[in-house]
Amino acid sequence: MEMVYKIREHLRNKNFDGVEVGTTETFQGREKRVIIISTVRAQQDLLLYDKKYNLGFVSNER
Repeated sequence: MEMVYKIREHLRNKNFDGVEVGTTETFQGREKRVIIISTVRAQQDLLLYDKKYNLGFVSNER
């Protein structure tokens, strides 16, 4: 969630006040004209957990 705050602050500083930033749950079930997502795992321990249990796109080496 910390990254959400950083992105919001950066966009606000660049006068992009109309851009909504949030987690996946924030936009669940909502319709938007454009949605940009990031699928990056930032924490090494979570990356290893995902790989260990073959979760999501992280397990796909491509």
